[in-house]
Amino acid sequence: MTPAPLIHRTACVVYRLGTATAGGICTHARVVTNDIKPGKLVEWIALVTGSVVPALKEQSGFRGFVMLVDREAEKSIGYGVWNSESDMIASETSGNYHEQIGKLGSVLAGPPARAAYEVISVE
Repeated sequence: MTPAPLIHRTACVVYRLGTATAGGICTHARVVTNDIKPGKLVEWIALVTGSVVPALKEQSGFRGFVMLVDREAEKSIGYGVWNSESDMIASETSGNYHEQIGKLGSVLAGPPARAAYEVISVE
């Protein structure tokens, strides 16, 4: 089953000192929020950096990954940036997204929440 397009944009916007201009490089991000099992945050970080991100780097259109971590609450937000919406969706329809989430099953307290966004650059 192919997921419905998450974002409908035809042009990108770059903000420079409060002025929006059309153009620029349009990228998309999949944002995944996780609750980590107590005491498993370090293991989560090791799995993401040692296995998940290297696998993502092999996907067409993948540009990078950022982790935001709240060590006290044992929560994380990870987001992967993709060249295009179609590259991002292809990583899901190929089964790659679910394969990577499966690697984290031993450290996640529950299913992750995910959303997709257009990335808007501010210079």
